[in-house]
Amino acid sequence: MQDGLKFTMFTEIKTILGLLAGFITLAAFFPYIFSTIKGKTKPERATWWIWALNSVLLLTSYRAEGAQETIWLAVAYTFGCVTVGLFTIKYGIGGWTKLDRFSLVGSIIAVISWIIIGPLATFIASLLIDLFGVTPTIYRSFYHPEEEDKLSWIMWFIGAFLSLLLVDNIYVWQEWSLETLIIAAYPAQITITTAIIVWFLSREKLKHSPRKID
Repeated sequence: MQDGLKFTMFTEIKTILGLLAGFITLAAFFPYIFSTIKGKTKPERATWWIWALNSVLLLTSYRAEGAQETIWLAVAYTFGCVTVGLFTIKYGIGGWTKLDRFSLVGSIIAVISWIIIGPLATFIASLLIDLFGVTPTIYRSFYHPEEEDKLSWIMWFIGAFLSLLLVDNIYVWQEWSLETLIIAAYPAQITITTAIIVWFLSREKLKHSPRKID
């Protein structure tokens, strides 16, 4: 009886923390959007449109692979990335570099892989595309930290890290299964990339830096 009660309480706590992670992640988009409208934050158009398309692919394939408590992170990013993507039409900067075009083509390939191969192939492809998509923002955060909203990136880091802690067996590496690695991959990737960006935004601005990469 006690074991069953403890399991139920643990499950409820994980559910609450999963929702909290999603809420923090979604809430982080609000200061980012306000800062963008004011002209302080200058989001990369290519990055956010690639994320918008890719977040939809990640959400559907991530759910198909068995994500439960951590799914709210993907839900929050889907709504947030699509919204910011729309705002970049007017307030964003940058065009379509070779890297951006490569990422967009990759997103299209991911859609095709979903249809032909299945959700796992789409999920892996989407994770790789997500990395390509964040590259321009990481690059600019290093050279132009004043053009990004630090508070939002800190909140995105917290949401991703909290989701990562909710993955089953994540604390005992001997018990890691393929399913554990798949579910952990998404929040782990966001945790690492957001941590890098927060670190860059906390450093002193570099002088005589280039604007963009090809």
